[in-house]
Amino acid sequence: MTFDVAIRESSFMSAIILFHSDGDILLAWTQEFVSTDPLVGEAEAAPLALTKASDLHISTLLFQGDSQILMESILLSYLQGSTTNLAIP
Repeated sequence: MTFDVAIRESSFMSAIILFHSDGDILLAWTQEFVSTDPLVGEAEAAPLALTKASDLHISTLLFQGDSQILMESILLSYLQGSTTNLAIP
C-alpha cells in the first residue's frame, strides 16, 4: 500500500493505492483536505491508508510513503507500542 498527496492552491488531494504482491492495483481511494502544507497532507493521508487496510482486515502490509519524516515517525510510534498517536516533529 502506498499513499501520496498532490498540493493544490487551497487544498490537497490524497491518493491511497493497494497493490497485490504481483504489482496489480487492487483498490484505490482519494480524499481532499483543506491545507497547503505538504507534511500535513502526508500526515492526513497515512492514517487514512492504515484505516483502509484495517477495514479490509489486512494483517501483513508493505506500507510506503515518500515523506521520510512521517515514515520515521510512524515507525517510531509503532516501536514504542502506540497504534493511535504519531509523534510528528
